[in-house]
Amino acid sequence: LQHPEIHGRWSNHFHLTRLHLIFNYEVPWTYELSPKLSDYLNNYKAQKQNEYLTPPELLKRVSITTTNILEAATNEEECKDWIQKWAWQVYEHWGDSHTIANAVAKGLLNYDE
Repeated sequence: LQHPEIHGRWSNHFHLTRLHLIFNYEVPWTYELSPKLSDYLNNYKAQKQNEYLTPPELLKRVSITTTNILEAATNEEECKDWIQKWAWQVYEHWGDSHTIANAVAKGLLNYDE
């Protein structure tokens, strides 16, 4: 989400929805949930072929970078705090797409594989 032009549009749906689930639905994310979200998105995008998320303007993206985290965090707890700040910043900068992320999140929560 920090560089959405590189990974492709459905990757943006995936990562924004994951943050939405963590922050708004308090889903404790595990790697086992990633394939489930991916499967759900495959079905979802078949119905929403013309849907795009609008990335934040290039110069209005997050101010925290992974380099900042590596430089600022001196221990594991500080690292976790910085990562959480970074994730919230990324999520908030995609505010125009939260409605879509919520629709995908709700769909996933009710999705039976």
